[in-house]
Amino acid sequence: MSLTVCFIDDSPFERDLFSRVYGDTRGWDLVIAETYSQAREMLGDRIPLLWLLDLWGNDPAGTDPVEIIDLQELKAKAGLIRDLDSVWEGLAEFPGDRPNEFLKRLYTIVSGWSGLFMEAASAADQTKAYGLFNLERVREDYPNTAALAYTRKSQSTDLAAYLAAGGDGILLKPHGPDDAAILKETKRQAPVLADRMQLVLSRCLEASLLRQALILGGPEGAYFFSLAGALSGRSPLPPERILETEPYLIRWAGAIREWLKERLDQDTAE
Repeated sequence: MSLTVCFIDDSPFERDLFSRVYGDTRGWDLVIAETYSQAREMLGDRIPLLWLLDLWGNDPAGTDPVEIIDLQELKAKAGLIRDLDSVWEGLAEFPGDRPNEFLKRLYTIVSGWSGLFMEAASAADQTKAYGLFNLERVREDYPNTAALAYTRKSQSTDLAAYLAAGGDGILLKPHGPDDAAILKETKRQAPVLADRMQLVLSRCLEASLLRQALILGGPEGAYFFSLAGALSGRSPLPPERILETEPYLIRWAGAIREWLKERLDQDTAE
C-alpha cells in the first residue's frame, strides 16, 4: 500500500512542479489539487496520511478587487522604514549588550519590509487565510493525519498562526529567481525535503496513536500503543486485532498498518 499524500496549491506552476519532482518519490500515491473540495473528490475512499498545504493563496472570503500596489505608494511606504545607517549609529558607544542591540536594530528593518510585503500581498489577494481555511477542513475530516504547510513566502507570524490552528509545522519551498531556477533547486532539495516530510509524518502518527491509546484503554488501547512503538522502533508490530470502533478509525488504523508493514518489509530486505 502506497503512502497517500495530498498537496493543495492554488498555483498551476506549483502543482505541476510538485508532480514532476515528487511524482516518483518512494512510490507515494499523490493527490494534487487546487482546492480542498477537489482533493476530497479525488481521494474517494483513500485515507491520506499526510497533507501538504500551500499557505499563501487567494483568500476564500476575498471580495475586494485584486490589484498590484502602486509603485509610488510602495516607495513612499518603503521610505518610512529605517535605513542601514541607523543600525550602526551610536552602536560603538552603546553601554549594554551590543550584539543583541545590533540584532534588534537590524530586525526592525527586516520587520518593516516584512510588513510591507504582507500589505502588498494582501492587496493582490494573497494571504495565509487560504492555507488556514484548508487546514481547518483537514482537521474536521481527517483529525489524525499530519498536515504541513509547504510555502515559499512564510513569515514567523505565519508559523505561529498555523501551529495555533492545529498544523504540524512548515516546510519551505526552495527559492529561485525564476521558474527554471526554482525547478532546479526543488529537484536538488527533493530527497532532503521528502525525508523531512516522512519524519514529521512519523512523529505526528506516533503522537496520534498514543492519544488514541489513552482514549481507548484496554486491549484496543494496547494495540494503538504498540503501533506507536513500531513507528518509533520501540516494539514490533502486534498480531492482527479486530478493532471494535467506528468505521473511520478502523480504516485509518488500517492505512497506517499497511504503510508500516511496507516499511518494515523494505527495512528487512535492505
